Amino acid sequence: MREEGIMNQLNILGDWVLDTIFPSRCIECNVVGLPYICSPCFAGIRISKDFRCIDCGYKTDLGITCLSCSEKNVIDQLLVVADYNDLLIKKSIQYFKYNFIQELSNPLSDLTTKYLRWLSKERGYELFNGNTIITAVPLSRKRRNWRGFNQSELIAETVANNLLIDFDFGLLTRAGSAKSQAEIEDREKRIANTLGGISTIQGKRVDGRRIILVDDVSTTGSTLNACARALKGAGAKEVVGLVIARG
Repeated sequence: MREEGIMNQLNILGDWVLDTIFPSRCIECNVVGLPYICSPCFAGIRISKDFRCIDCGYKTDLGITCLSCSEKNVIDQLLVVADYNDLLIKKSIQYFKYNFIQELSNPLSDLTTKYLRWLSKERGYELFNGNTIITAVPLSRKRRNWRGFNQSELIAETVANNLLIDFDFGLLTRAGSAKSQAEIEDREKRIANTLGGISTIQGKRVDGRRIILVDDVSTTGSTLNACARALKGAGAKEVVGLVIARG
């Protein structure tokens, strides 16, 4: 315990030194001394009001998987917070994941919370009920150790706390052999990369629950579908994908 306390103090001191020598700047307008996205730049990000099927991309009611695509897609619905063509959104996600700027989870979580509140108020989406639980797409142990955190978990936990919804990140596990989806360009190879790599943790049941499954970006939907397949195998009634953007 004493060694952990010393390490924590050293980490705090190290962060202070870095902030002094290399003060944080807004990644959009470059203003110094702000938490990576300043208030004016954050206010300029528009939430998405476009809802499309996860597979064919046609417009559907609140992103529900269309009937023809539901035969090969396990995910029931896809909610997309913002447009990936927004350069600040793209930059935020890239800095968050690959520059390891963990603090960017805060504005991305705030944007997701704003989106869900709009969805509930303006579109009548039934979000706040005791049967809903939030979880996140898991990382392999190797990938988590490399990054130091699971970016989807950070967003999901803050959103769950903001909206007072249950969360559990002990539902899913990911095998260490799968590559990062960002490293694979071919769509069919992306899909194959996730098959068999994700499963529920033994003994975890979610009978009759609606699961909101958080990830940063969805491209083919293969990762979300793999997670949904595992969750429904554990008894989930409905699995809703919630992503910051669709790549």
